[in-house]
Amino acid sequence: MDEQFIQSLRTLAPGTLLREGLDNVLRARTGGLVVIGDQSQVMELVDGGFRPDLEFLPSRLYELAKMDGAIILSRDTKRILYANVQLNPDPNIPSFETGIRHRTAERIGKQTGAMVIAISQRRNVITFYQGTTRYVLRDQSVILNKANQALQTLEKFRLALDQSLANLTALELEDLVTVGDVVTCLQRFEMVGRVVRELDLFIAELGKEGRLVSLQAAELAGNVTEEGLLLLQDYGEEGGVVWARTMQAKLATWSSEALLDVKALAQ
Repeated sequence: MDEQFIQSLRTLAPGTLLREGLDNVLRARTGGLVVIGDQSQVMELVDGGFRPDLEFLPSRLYELAKMDGAIILSRDTKRILYANVQLNPDPNIPSFETGIRHRTAERIGKQTGAMVIAISQRRNVITFYQGTTRYVLRDQSVILNKANQALQTLEKFRLALDQSLANLTALELEDLVTVGDVVTCLQRFEMVGRVVRELDLFIAELGKEGRLVSLQAAELAGNVTEEGLLLLQDYGEEGGVVWARTMQAKLATWSSEALLDVKALAQ
């Protein structure tokens, strides 16, 4: 989950004109294929169609999607540049999709790195592709439900972390800290961080509807990343900000099972 992926979710979030246009196409069950970006890598794969070059409006996207061809938008999604075009990606690029529209979208996304959106006529879902990323947009009520569950989990994890930190502080005053005490704090820092990162995904996908979730997450998380760095600097063999950030990034790649391995974490 990198920054480019989060930005792509924000582009497609509820409340944007683009999402309104896509939802209109979805409800009409006409299907559609939309490419965001007119960079040279994309235009080399375009054949036929016409160039309306109009300001983007949800109603215009809906009307143009009635045709079989793809629609190409500007990078800022403010203009409709081409419509009813045929896209010819490299057929040797592997694709595990079944429909022609989705296979084309996946291959264009992998070949050009552009964001490509496929609206399924039969399954009634919106899928976007970018590079090797494939993501199905979910209904807003589903995301809100998952976000609320994540907030409850974050509240419990944050409470456990605060208790561990208070215990560590008391042990430091008595000079009785063990490696196990530090490892417990590290585990809980990472657990809180993982829930926060998951909430970032939900907030980006919710768009304007995610304001309250964002405020609650910020209140619960606080400055957990900075506190975790300080702990690593205090107890790390090498210490230093650069080393601590490297270790923090490494921990983020561990599986949940590996994170519970006290010996590995201590090392």
